[in-house]
Amino acid sequence: MGAQMSAEETWETKSKPPRELKAALQLLSDHRDDDAVVELKGIVGQTERRANRRPPPREVQIARLYKDGFSCGHCGKALVPVPILKAASLFWPDELPVHTSWTAGSTHPLYLQFAATFDRVNTHTIGGADKFENLLTSCWTCNVSQGPFFLEHEAVRVAEPSHPKWRGLVPQYLQLEERIRSLSTDQWNRLHRLWMRDLKAAESSAMSS
Repeated sequence: MGAQMSAEETWETKSKPPRELKAALQLLSDHRDDDAVVELKGIVGQTERRANRRPPPREVQIARLYKDGFSCGHCGKALVPVPILKAASLFWPDELPVHTSWTAGSTHPLYLQFAATFDRVNTHTIGGADKFENLLTSCWTCNVSQGPFFLEHEAVRVAEPSHPKWRGLVPQYLQLEERIRSLSTDQWNRLHRLWMRDLKAAESSAMSS
């Protein structure tokens, strides 16, 4: 009843609905409602309110991005850190618009398809923290496809990077430091200054290792 799925059996890789759903429905038809809820928890895990949740610390995001090869741990898609996409929107605001809430119709699909987000293995509601070992780089689609529900899975990748040498456009971003600074002093101070600093250090470390 409600056995935890292995990394190879997470819902992202299944070709059919998990067996727990079938068992839960059967229990429900037998009027064993409490047992059905227990069975169902094997696939839906814990719930968590996502509103107003802050992103992980910048240094943790960067460490995770480099560890995961700037790719989604679920589907392997090559991704771009959000600050780099926002830098592109600075240069091309009409061609690459972005809304602060990523509202559909006001944000270019590039963000929804290729922005690097972070999936929490253990949620805040069960004591999960925004630490390196509790995060997995994820594309927006794989991350939000869970909605407010979090699956009980191990902190391991289920897909290898589709482009192993991908570096998230970091080298190109760093080359634009002076132009970004001159284009938007406000966004430079709020976002890019610290990301540039920490990405330079991460690039140096990656190149020397």
